Amino acid sequence: MSGYGEFNEPQNKTVGGVRSCSYRQKIASASENAKVIGVNVRDTASVAQVNDTGGGVVDKDVNGRKAREASGGASLPACTLALPVGDSSRVDVAVIGADSADQACQLAEAVAKAVEPRLPKG
Repeated sequence: MSGYGEFNEPQNKTVGGVRSCSYRQKIASASENAKVIGVNVRDTASVAQVNDTGGGVVDKDVNGRKAREASGGASLPACTLALPVGDSSRVDVAVIGADSADQACQLAEAVAKAVEPRLPKG
């Protein structure tokens, strides 16, 4: 993540049964966009349930693991990359606050490549 700026300490929480760890980018002034990167564990949601947030949902490959990516499209500079953990659970890497959805997806993929080797196989 260091190539995308400096980030504050992680914030951990559970909302609606989803365990989340998020990092907010440090910014110099209020006029800057602060990227937020979240890694979210969804114990009861599969990658087939990834929602289209405006830019479509596409199949991806992350370190040999099949994944699904939902881009915010032109109107929403955000992206979620979902990695399956078994048939009925997943880990999402979500990025908001980027300059564009493409940038958000690039950052989500970079983080997902670091997270994926730590996930259980199968």
